[in-house]
Amino acid sequence: MLLLPVLFHSLFCSTAARANEPPPALATYEFGFSLSQTSTEGQLYTLFIYKVLDGQVLESTAISERSFVMQAAGLETSRANPEGVDLFEHYLVPNCEAQRDTIDRSIHYECDPLADVWKLRYGGATSGTGTSGWAQHMNEPGVRQQIILQAYRSPQNDHWLGPYFGKQAFLLLRDIQDPAWVSTYRDGR
Repeated sequence: MLLLPVLFHSLFCSTAARANEPPPALATYEFGFSLSQTSTEGQLYTLFIYKVLDGQVLESTAISERSFVMQAAGLETSRANPEGVDLFEHYLVPNCEAQRDTIDRSIHYECDPLADVWKLRYGGATSGTGTSGWAQHMNEPGVRQQIILQAYRSPQNDHWLGPYFGKQAFLLLRDIQDPAWVSTYRDGR
């Protein structure tokens, strides 16, 4: 008979202790990119949906530029944007939008920042357009530039190739459209 209250007390206390513990962390899906040229679309960078837990990428799925823009703008369903929020608007990324035509329901998109992502990695006219990249070296950013890029990555990811994901990826897309930021990155001023 004495055993029953002791058993009840220990069961209740262990349940109460677990109730005060935070729930286990769940992985999230985030939009992002890498400065690695692994894209099948001929781009000098790769767009992804990353599965992330505690700042660490668990898996990545490469996506097209169209899918990236449409999903991040909230016009296509995405596990990285389940609420359908326009993340470009949310993070104040200029010149990046998608629209659905009200008459024929076709979708049109443009995203100028994505056209500039390659410039973070390459110096010289690398894109085939005759436009110069911003990197100090021909195929990689200089040390000072790598330090700037580190501010946009998780501390667990110390290589300048990336990954860049979540809020920080969108802030980098925003910042590369700012001429003052570009000047600091390119010239160190």
